[in-house]
This record gives sequence, C-alpha cells and structure tokens, in this order.
Amino acid sequence: METLINKNITGIVITIVLFGIVSTSQIIPSTVVVSDTTPHVPHCNPDEFECANGECIDSSNKCDGWSNCNDGSDETHALCSNHTCLDEDSFQCKYGGCLDINYKCNGLHDCWDQSDETKELCLNHICDEGYFKCSYGGCIIIDFKCDGGIDCWDKSDEIYESCKNVACDKESEFKCNYGACIHHTHKCDGEYDCWDKSDELCSNHTCGPNKFKCNYGGCLNNLDFACDGTKDCLDESDDTQDLCRDYSCPDDRASKCDYGGCVDKESICNGKKDCWDGSDETSFRCSSKICSDEINEFKCGYGGCISSESVCNGIQDCWDGTDETEALCSTSVCNNDEFRCGYGGCLPMSFTCDGKSECWDSSDESEASCLLRQCGGREFKCDYGGCLPMRSKCDNKVDCWDKSDEHERFCPKSGSTLSQQPHIAVLCILSLGYFYKTL
Repeated sequence: METLINKNITGIVITIVLFGIVSTSQIIPSTVVVSDTTPHVPHCNPDEFECANGECIDSSNKCDGWSNCNDGSDETHALCSNHTCLDEDSFQCKYGGCLDINYKCNGLHDCWDQSDETKELCLNHICDEGYFKCSYGGCIIIDFKCDGGIDCWDKSDEIYESCKNVACDKESEFKCNYGACIHHTHKCDGEYDCWDKSDELCSNHTCGPNKFKCNYGGCLNNLDFACDGTKDCLDESDDTQDLCRDYSCPDDRASKCDYGGCVDKESICNGKKDCWDGSDETSFRCSSKICSDEINEFKCGYGGCISSESVCNGIQDCWDGTDETEALCSTSVCNNDEFRCGYGGCLPMSFTCDGKSECWDSSDESEASCLLRQCGGREFKCDYGGCLPMRSKCDNKVDCWDKSDEHERFCPKSGSTLSQQPHIAVLCILSLGYFYKTL
C-alpha cells in the first residue's frame, strides 16, 4: 500500500494505492491552525535518526524494512524512496527499505508494502530443495505444507489440491478433511488446529479419565475446567446453569457464582468479571466492600477495588469504566513513550495499532492514529492501519477490529472469487476537531 499526502489550507488529502486501486480521502480540520515557524532543534545524537514522535534510533536502522520507531516514521516512502541498499545481498522493497535477500519470496510479507511477495516478483522464483512453492511463487519449508497452519499468504499450502495425497501417520496423526496432518492429541481438544475446523467434529469421540466431555464431543484436559466461571468448551457446555446449579465448590474456590460455578475468593469485587454471568462484580455484592489504603486501592463506581496504579492507564480495569472517565483522566500527563487516549488516559505506545482497542474510546486503533503507520517485517497491516503478527492472518479468528485479517481477498474460500475492492473503514473524530471523509 502506498500513501501520498497533500496538505493545503482546506485540509489534508490522502491518496491510498492498495492492490492497484486508488482511493482518495480527505481529513478536514474544523478550524485552520497556523503553527509558528520556530525551527526544529534536533535532540538526537549525530549517529541517530529522530523519529517523528521524538524517539531516537540508530541511523543504521532507518529504511531497514523494520519499524524501529513506534510511529513507523523510519520506514516511510517519503524517507526511503531514494534510499540505496549498501549490502549486495539485499532486496529493496518498493517503498525503498532494504531486507536480507533471503526474505524475498519466503511466504511472509517482510516489506510493509508487501512488495517482497508479489506474484509478479515471485512466480518464476526457484525454490531450493526441501521447500514448497506457493501458488504465487514464494517458498516455505516443506514441513510447513499441510500441517494445519497457513504459511503461504495465499493459503496455497493448506488447500485440498496441495494436501489431498498427503499420507498421515495413522498412529500419531489426525488427517484434516482437506488433507493436512496434525498430531492426534489435537483432535477434539477444544481448540481448532485444522484451519477448516474438522478436528473438532467429535460427536462419537470418547474422552479419557479425568477429562470433561463437552456436549459437541470435544474434551477438556481437566475436570476442574467445568463450572470454573469460564466457558472453555467451544459450545460453552462446561459452564451452564443446568450443569453447575448443584455444584459444590472445592476449598480453593470458595465463592459461588449465581449460576452455580465457582471462582477464587480473591476474584470477588476485583474489578473484573470472573463469573461469566458477572455475579462476582455486582453493586449488590460489592458496594459495601472497603478498599485498602495500605496497598493504595481505588474504589470503582459499583464498589469493586483495583490498584490505584491502574487508574487512567488506558485500560478499563473496573468493568464499569469508572477508572478511565474523562472527568478523572482529562488532566493526566502521559510520558513520551505513552499514547494519550482521546479521553485522557495514558497507554504504552506499543499497545497502539495492534488490532485491539485498549483505550475505551478506541482512539488507539482509529484510522487517524494508525492509517499512516508502517508495519514492521512479518506483520500484516489491517485496512484501518493496525499491525498484527503475520500468523494472525487467515487463522479463523478476527484480530483486526475491521475484520480485514479474515477478509476473503486475503483468505479465499473454496470456489470463491477474490474481491477486487478493499474494505475501507470510515471513522468520524469530531471530538478531535477532524472528520474523515471518503471522496
């Protein structure tokens, strides 16, 4: 993806080129603010690069294919487009960054613009012995083919055509419906190991001793997982009211949830709902609780107690959110290595644009915060701009809040046609004086 920015008095025009499709958007300020012309005084050492957010990194890490600045400013197209790779064994990404040549066509997107794994670049690439050639041309270790996990970004290492003739060891392996082999202990263990989920089709499965059998047939490794406040079975049958109503709590889990399950007594009124029905954190149960001054606790609005250090940390530690209100946090001061949420809370910079909203107002995962961020090597860029480990793409779990990591254009299903139009999420940020307008 290539992003071009044009600033003018009417706003900021952003042109996004994604998969050859041009999308133009505009960020329009509610008021035009003219900044002063005071020259910027660099504070980094001569052998360091100053990131846009003020961080200092070693100059050798600039345009090296990895985002060393938290804001990704060391790997932008504007900075790196005229960069020259010094090492003869380097591959130059389209935006200008340099990678070890071994990262080219290796099945993973190491350049943030994904230019190291294009079909045009890799289709005629020759894989070494012991490697599998993905449909687009990239190479992965042969042992990664048909192992239940997707390693080629185009998913071609885990499709029926690639795996139908694979012979699984009958003694130690289970064969997924599409042909891949996984260890037999992963069958009906309550987790999906085959990407087609066929390892959890378990209606006739028998569980071993001291294991709990879920209604669908899968097994939990310990009987203690039943009625423990958390739904562990894929069908949630281990923590139902019918199952747990007459359950007797063991000594080490002395507190009973309203539906019948048991949780540790230390979990009562601790800010977090440990009983799935929330009965351990109700106002009725917690309003009379006295928080300790000795360990410096903060009392949530409903009555639970949390550490005062958790107040205005960007994360709602009280389930009712009273530790992260704008009234409480608007005057808080964040450190240089922290992100200030829209309402005022402070969050470690490393938590921003990671696919999960830690700020309750989601400002750490907004397009305004993330769209221009450059993802590092071996990371997947969500449509809104967040960065995830590449293994999170097409793993049957939504990790990007806009669901782009599981979109059909990246994760083709059998018989489907890839969508030619990228999903573009639109976010209005009126509280910051900006709104995002798709043209």
